[in-house]
Amino acid sequence: GPGVIQLHVPEESALIRPQSGSSMNSRTIPNPHIGLPSFSPLSRARSVWIPLGEIEATDFLFRGTDPASGYVVADEDGTIVPVPALMGPLPLRGFPELPYVSGDTLVLDASELQGTRNDLYLRNPYLLRSSRLRSTGAIEAEYIVAHASYDTEQGTLHLTIDSEGASLPQDGEAVSFELVPRSFEVLSGDEPDRLPVHGSIRLLFQGAPADGLEPATSQATAWTADPSTLGNQSVDFIRFEVLFDVGAALHGSPETPKPALDSLRIPFRF
Repeated sequence: GPGVIQLHVPEESALIRPQSGSSMNSRTIPNPHIGLPSFSPLSRARSVWIPLGEIEATDFLFRGTDPASGYVVADEDGTIVPVPALMGPLPLRGFPELPYVSGDTLVLDASELQGTRNDLYLRNPYLLRSSRLRSTGAIEAEYIVAHASYDTEQGTLHLTIDSEGASLPQDGEAVSFELVPRSFEVLSGDEPDRLPVHGSIRLLFQGAPADGLEPATSQATAWTADPSTLGNQSVDFIRFEVLFDVGAALHGSPETPKPALDSLRIPFRF
């Protein structure tokens, strides 16, 4: 190997040092070059160019970040601020009236989405996977959508929740539902839907036209915090960049929560 040994310790005072009266030179052959690396609270990850196919993307629907800065929106305690509901609140009825519950599935009248920019969720219900169903009223809870399908003949949206979570209220309960889409999932350590109080995540996007089967990077757009602006340009490829700032966690212990991005999707109309 390259002969590099890394010793990871939580702080400089815990560095492993040779016994008094000896040096590291007496412990290794040949004599080592000892250096302490510097660390920054900032890091970034950039995706590869993602082809959009032989289509003309006209509208990118990305939610949950400040379109002016690209920062994930959270309150002062680090809790992620939910985006506006896609549907609802819709009072629970009972079969055959909509909406109704059938086992672990909520069936909704999706006519309000038809003919709007949000009808892409009907054309591709998979985009609703990991979205949230929020109930209010007699039962206040949040459910993760594990599967979604759209019945074109009946005009109904079928949302099946994650079986590992709580059960849906039953028909007749005095509750209402809201459907809240998700463009990404963030974590603070292992805790979902939170950012460390002193940490942040910023998302930026870039588009490019095609040059054969590859992106014409010389004609790429400027990086933008608002991907909806890319719909006004000739874009055949898109990529994104994530900037992490661990903030005060840089000087904490190894157990100090760090901001993380677990998943991301960029819905678009064409």
